[in-house]
Amino acid sequence: ASAPPPPAASAVTAAVAVPRKSQAPLADESPRLSVLCRTAAQVQALCALPSVLAANSLVDEIMCDHLEMRGIAESVALVKAAGLRAVVAAPRVVKPAEDGLWRVLASAGADAVLVRSAGLLSQLAAARDLAPDDEPLKQLALFGDFSLNAANAPAARLLLGCGLERLTPTHDCNGAQAAEMAKRLGPLAAQLELIVHTHLPIFHTGALALSRRAGPAAARGHGLPQHPLQRTGAERRALRWCVAAGGRAAAAHRAGR
Repeated sequence: ASAPPPPAASAVTAAVAVPRKSQAPLADESPRLSVLCRTAAQVQALCALPSVLAANSLVDEIMCDHLEMRGIAESVALVKAAGLRAVVAAPRVVKPAEDGLWRVLASAGADAVLVRSAGLLSQLAAARDLAPDDEPLKQLALFGDFSLNAANAPAARLLLGCGLERLTPTHDCNGAQAAEMAKRLGPLAAQLELIVHTHLPIFHTGALALSRRAGPAAARGHGLPQHPLQRTGAERRALRWCVAAGGRAAAAHRAGR
């Protein structure tokens, strides 16, 4: 579920956040959790939760996926004031007149950008490579979202080679397939990020085409394959494959639109 609303309506400012206690070292095999927030109010509420601010919390990152870019810098400042890593989520569609969007994302003050299209990945990676060493853009991490549609190891290697530090496989992969992808990636599996809870957007998967081919019954919700997240061992095996490869394998909680 999305983060609860704040106890009282107020402006979101960095002063609201109380920095977490010193982060206790976690075992290398422990996954980390990223929480995606759709609104500034969700960010404010999450940054005030004692369970998130605790020294042993697995949550070390908040992704700000606001409908409008206005106010995104304030949310980023709040997350960082709470002692967490801040990530700004980019739109999935960047049209020709929006070529300068990468500058807005890069100037938000975040630690990373969640990239959702190949064109934006190319722009951000190129700008980061050309940036002087003393510019914040040089240190900006790029995370690939599921909408980049990495469904197999060759696609994942290609995208990771384009400058991504982390990559989420496409929703078309079930738990067993994601585990197999991680196995074939070898050490690169540590750069996979698995979504452990979300509202599945079927328009990003093959389920929509299946529904059209299957006729009226499927269109009414019958006959479509069911792969509930968090209810089988396959997803847990996929996460273990990523974590076993070493490094950070994040498990993101995303409340989809």
